[in-house]
Amino acid sequence: SKFISVVFLVGTGKITDSVWKELRTSADMLQVDVQESYANLVYKILAAYRWIHENHPEKFVLKMDSDIVALLDKVSLLLRYNEISLTGSIYHRYVPLSVYPEYYLPEYCSGPVYLMSPAALSAILQVAPDGKVFEVEDAFFTGLLASKAG
Repeated sequence: SKFISVVFLVGTGKITDSVWKELRTSADMLQVDVQESYANLVYKILAAYRWIHENHPEKFVLKMDSDIVALLDKVSLLLRYNEISLTGSIYHRYVPLSVYPEYYLPEYCSGPVYLMSPAALSAILQVAPDGKVFEVEDAFFTGLLASKAG
């Protein structure tokens, strides 16, 4: 649709036969050149965000974990206003001081699902090269980078 495109993100590495079949036959999967692992999740999502920004700069991004179900007709009601926004629940999670030297993480949207406007995605991608990566991807994108982006 004009407003919503569903894309499933996969990295490289061991991929099941059913996923390979889906990759070859469907237009709903994006494979990025990042090894599939939890430690690489931030890099995999960053690659996807860059692809979205380059190929669909006018689209909102609803990032969801694979075990989440969204009522897309309801989500589309949120997309009426194209402004800088991040929408989600605010949580705090532990990241070791050796990884992130500040005592507190910035507030961030919890990772099972969050929504970003095109302007928010663009601002986050502009500051991404300056962000020190850590494994808590939701805190990295919607906390650290969003805070740096203003």
